[in-house]
Amino acid sequence: MKLPSWANELRPTQTSAIDQILEDFQTNSIVFLEAPTGTGKTLIADIVRQNIAKRAVYVCSSISLQDQFLKDFPDAALLKGRSNYPTLDYPQRYVPTNPTLGLSCADCTKHKVGDEMRCDWCEVVQQCPYEGAKITAIRSDLVCANSYYFLYEANYVGALSKRDLVIIDEIDTIESILMSFIEVNISEYRIKEFNLPHPERKTVSSTWLAWAEEAYDIAKKQKRPYQQERLFDSEPDLKALRSERRLTSLLADLKRLLDPDWGLATDNWVYDGYSANHIIFKPITVAPYAAEYLWRHGKRFLCMSATIISATELADSLGLLSS
Repeated sequence: MKLPSWANELRPTQTSAIDQILEDFQTNSIVFLEAPTGTGKTLIADIVRQNIAKRAVYVCSSISLQDQFLKDFPDAALLKGRSNYPTLDYPQRYVPTNPTLGLSCADCTKHKVGDEMRCDWCEVVQQCPYEGAKITAIRSDLVCANSYYFLYEANYVGALSKRDLVIIDEIDTIESILMSFIEVNISEYRIKEFNLPHPERKTVSSTWLAWAEEAYDIAKKQKRPYQQERLFDSEPDLKALRSERRLTSLLADLKRLLDPDWGLATDNWVYDGYSANHIIFKPITVAPYAAEYLWRHGKRFLCMSATIISATELADSLGLLSS
């Protein structure tokens, strides 16, 4: 067991918690830890990690928690979403306070040409700041990631999936984060951009599937793979590139609504776009989706919080008590 430099020894209560967690992991793959702020939950989690996991990921919901974790465990790798990194060749065009106003690694045009990977913003793709951070994270035994980014990366890319241990801090917030991740929210801007219809009968659930099919057909007809067309030293059309990516995201959202096993046909969705000129569909509960979107992405989970009102209710809302 290796303690971080700031911890001289474990308190008896911490030792007891560690022993209980390790015992619980003998028969369970998901363990809940509730302890007040200041009791050293992250230290407990790290000792547990050292005992049962070669590779782990620490998941938290806020930047302040990420900063604190990296301060306490400086050997961990930090991985954020692409928009948090400037490009290699144009770092001066990055706007940290609002990356959409400038240029970031979220605008990546990485594509294969022959045997080489190329990007218009990072000539040497291997030196791209985001790619470098991701490679470091993949190689690291301990990674710190934002909750929403972990869900995206695990479900659509896979780099952080199937680690020996996933430590989720503030587990009481994960239900709402999962809800936000799964829901379909089509903004007024995207509705106008892609000429989508509104559901004619928003209160009649039997009509939603027909709307989703119509909207998907309309969006699909507009789908054109982004083609890099450069004249001499001209840059890619950033506006067109971002529009194409929004369309790709829209198609994925509509496809989720059309999925016979997960989408609108299951009657587990509600329409929630009444207060604004948006189109919003939300699942009634996230429990049916938690196994697919969360629990399958790790071998063991240590779920921590200082404010679990009822562990049973939380487990039920996250699909852990389903038959």
